[in-house]
Amino acid sequence: MNDLSSDQLASLMDKNMGLVVTLVNSFKPKNENEADEFMQLGRIGLWKAINKHDPEKAKLSTLIWHYVKWEILRHLDKRKKDKTHLPIKDSICGELKNAADIWEFIPDTLNKKEKHVVQLRLEGHTFLDIGEKIGCSRGWANNIFKSAMEKINEANES
Repeated sequence: MNDLSSDQLASLMDKNMGLVVTLVNSFKPKNENEADEFMQLGRIGLWKAINKHDPEKAKLSTLIWHYVKWEILRHLDKRKKDKTHLPIKDSICGELKNAADIWEFIPDTLNKKEKHVVQLRLEGHTFLDIGEKIGCSRGWANNIFKSAMEKINEANES
């Protein structure tokens, strides 16, 4: 790890933010929230690159490019695997004050069991608890929830 003062670190961060912005834009964020999220990930990658940089091994810009790219790619991969991620549009985010507000964005395509599972999950119940309440296994409750979230995502995509 480099022994940089906080002023030196801040200076390097400022000087290299243009590269971070370029990389973030190359991922073509879908909305302002996603762009902000990618910028935060880019800053993390930038910070890691600066702290790991060894001038004898590589140029700082090359290291930054790799760290920023991989921070964003890891995040996208994680989000892709997480079927319960709900991409709520910018205008909606400000309107959601509590979990009850989400019902405005739930489509009519959800069946009664899916709505019940979503409600229980919003109340903080585990899938084991939900399974017991609706008379099925934890895995089955999880699958119902994932199915419901896929329908919600489809209905609320831009």
